[in-house]
Amino acid sequence: MERGPNEAENTLTWKSHVGNYHKRRRVGWGVAVLVIALLIVLGVLIGTLVSLRTFEYKVNRENEALVSGARLRWMAEFASEVLECLTLTHAIEGYVAATATVVPPFNGSIEERMKDQHFPLFENVTHTIIKDLEDVSIDAVALAPGGVIMDVFPKPLDGFTHDDMLSADYLATTTYPTPLDTLESGQTTITGPVLADGGVPRRKPKKDEWVLRIRTPIFNSSTRENNKPENFWGFVVVSMSVTDVIRRHDLAGWMSERNLHYIAASVSQRKNSTRINIVDCNIPDARSWSEAELRQYVRENSANETVMTGVGLVLAISPMDDNKGFTAENVVTIFAATVGGVAILVAIASAVVLICTKKYDGRPHAPKSVPFALLTIGHTRGEVHWCRAPDVMPRVSSRLQGVLSKHMVKHHSYQIAPRQAYTNSYVMRTVDAAVEMAFAVLEDLQRHPIDEELKTALGTEDGAVLLSCMVHWCTEATVLVGSGGKSYLYEGADLDLGSRLWLHASPGTVTLSGAAKQHCLRSSFYTITHCNTVLERRGGAPQDLFLVDNVNNRWLVQCKQEGEKHLPPIEEGANFDTSESGTISRKSSTMGDIIYGTSEGMVIVPGFESTKGEDGPLGRHSATDSLVQGKRSSSSASVPTSAVEGDEVTRQILNPVIPIYVDKSLSKAFDHQATMLDIEYGTVRVIMYYFFASFRLLFQPLAAPERANIYHRLISAFGVPQQNILEHLAARCTLRYIQQNEGNTTSERQSTSTQ
Repeated sequence: MERGPNEAENTLTWKSHVGNYHKRRRVGWGVAVLVIALLIVLGVLIGTLVSLRTFEYKVNRENEALVSGARLRWMAEFASEVLECLTLTHAIEGYVAATATVVPPFNGSIEERMKDQHFPLFENVTHTIIKDLEDVSIDAVALAPGGVIMDVFPKPLDGFTHDDMLSADYLATTTYPTPLDTLESGQTTITGPVLADGGVPRRKPKKDEWVLRIRTPIFNSSTRENNKPENFWGFVVVSMSVTDVIRRHDLAGWMSERNLHYIAASVSQRKNSTRINIVDCNIPDARSWSEAELRQYVRENSANETVMTGVGLVLAISPMDDNKGFTAENVVTIFAATVGGVAILVAIASAVVLICTKKYDGRPHAPKSVPFALLTIGHTRGEVHWCRAPDVMPRVSSRLQGVLSKHMVKHHSYQIAPRQAYTNSYVMRTVDAAVEMAFAVLEDLQRHPIDEELKTALGTEDGAVLLSCMVHWCTEATVLVGSGGKSYLYEGADLDLGSRLWLHASPGTVTLSGAAKQHCLRSSFYTITHCNTVLERRGGAPQDLFLVDNVNNRWLVQCKQEGEKHLPPIEEGANFDTSESGTISRKSSTMGDIIYGTSEGMVIVPGFESTKGEDGPLGRHSATDSLVQGKRSSSSASVPTSAVEGDEVTRQILNPVIPIYVDKSLSKAFDHQATMLDIEYGTVRVIMYYFFASFRLLFQPLAAPERANIYHRLISAFGVPQQNILEHLAARCTLRYIQQNEGNTTSERQSTSTQ
């Protein structure tokens, strides 16, 4: 079988890429893994950070709403308590204004300011007012005429001293606003929260009790403009227990139920300094904080708001769960974790890629000695397809090589150098393994066709890719180790025989030689039937060929049926035997169809019984003379055997079996070359076929580059087209042969007439 004119270049180009195939594949997979890893890193980082930011924003919004609600709720609670105390203060102010008869001297002594100041109903009035005010944490109520504390409700159990609230010592220990500031402003002022260990006497002193002091100045005047020291009567002072308010309303429990931290702080001013102290909190270690830490917490979580204007009580609230996830530390942690995880995945993926893309090494599976099985798989119509579709065949061949390589790896075979064009040869340890690989290739191609482009270019029938599979059992062979021990070389007569027997293998199925059939274990999944007998060389032993059928696999059945559609037509007189598996076996009336060959190639001779002849198929013979002389009178596709003189061999030679696709190609080439001549293709069909077959045998031993060089020379010398070179060359030689034969016949007639 010969390759097309452009096939040599295509083969060399394809082989130049085979060495770099696995390297490029690994590089491609490596780039893909890195790109995927980068995308994973970006996706995970962006997705995680965005999700974290979104979650943090959502939680913060919820926490802000919760904190804001809690702050407003407790600010309203404290403000309500303060307003109740202010109500009490103004009520006592009215009682004093209605009862007092003397305005104490502003600069008088303590006794002078307390002189003639009698309020016998003070305790009853105060008790009645406090009783009407529900849930008010009143610590003490005091009357201070001229600034001197005179009456206190409830009375301290241990008594009390009459402190002068306007004295320098008292003012030095009092936070802003001082009693003097209250006097000068003429308005009610609130001081604190402060510790209740000084100031207004208490009935029962308590440790760490924080109170608010509400002072209301009383003037003996009807207008604010007359609020002067000479009209100043004194103060009404009310102490409200902040600690009791917090305890009574269970501020700590309420905050803990809502997962909130809080600090109730007292912000007090003394002269030019501001101090901050913790009144109450539910943060365990808050009391051990420094003042700077406390100020920072209060500043960040109180919104710079006091519970009421003029009141130094600040309520700082924060969530117990600090959801500040979008921080630099967290971002670095997420990035490091993502990169580390992706690095592990890349390492695993790289290991998988290296394992999966590792170049298959068939040396461990290669037979090291005889015997072994030789599997030859080849494209049955490769020559025709390369000649008729040279642009499509490189892609089809590449796909075919991919399928073969896949199953070579799967079935652990070792590929060797092919001995026939368009074939691949593999050696395996058993015949059954070779049969299984051949069936797997045929089934794969039937399931996933690779010839769509060929069918589009050449038609459904002509473009179908058919594979012939030949299995031979080699015993006469030698296994040599290649240079460097990197390969094995297989040589021997059985290798050549197995490759030549492939020429007679049926397309679409698996063919066994006689030796292979003896070493094939009969499986329940397929049957073996005799299909043909060939004679590899004249005088040699006949070779029986057997078909292997797998009737249980519908894909293999379809493949065989497609192969039978493209079998060459059977000559007249042939007999047929149908085996149990449905395989058609062609028989002649004597020994069957014998195929014999010389060193140049094989010749098909139906019904031949080992008869030798000296004349070649193109030698001068009376039969060929008759054929040429009758070229214009006969239009039959073949020469009737009754019109041919000679023995049985001659008649069979003049009636060869020509494959359909070869017949079509020869007809097209002859019509192209004999356009101006009155010669029909049917009259020269046989002689043209033998010219074509001779050229194929002549060029077959040449290497692809040498064959391509000769093809180019023939194109230049004879002017034949670049496609189907051998067909056009056969047509030119046939026409030349006819012209020479007509010239010789004319000369003989002229000499006869002269005589």
